[in-house]
Amino acid sequence: MLVLGMGRPITVVELRPAEKRELQRRARAPMATQRDSLRARIVLQRAEGHRERDVADSLGVSLTTVSIWSRRFEEQGLDGLQDRPGRGRKPWLPAEKVEQVL
Repeated sequence: MLVLGMGRPITVVELRPAEKRELQRRARAPMATQRDSLRARIVLQRAEGHRERDVADSLGVSLTTVSIWSRRFEEQGLDGLQDRPGRGRKPWLPAEKVEQVL
């Protein structure tokens, strides 16, 4: 949805009630990772109509971060907030060695 005002239009992320409840749970959950909590707070603020710049400033992240997670949520819903496969540090020990130690 677009909200028109002065300057450029603001795109508001649309949430279904179940999505909003899940995002609120993730944002508040004490056992959620900081990464999951941050992504949920980004989407919730965007759904309230806040501009990307304002969300970035309030959460202390870059505009690029807000843009990426807003777009991924719009395209893929809650699944878009998960890390993509292949990200992160690659294992340096062979799987056989890990099994042997365990």
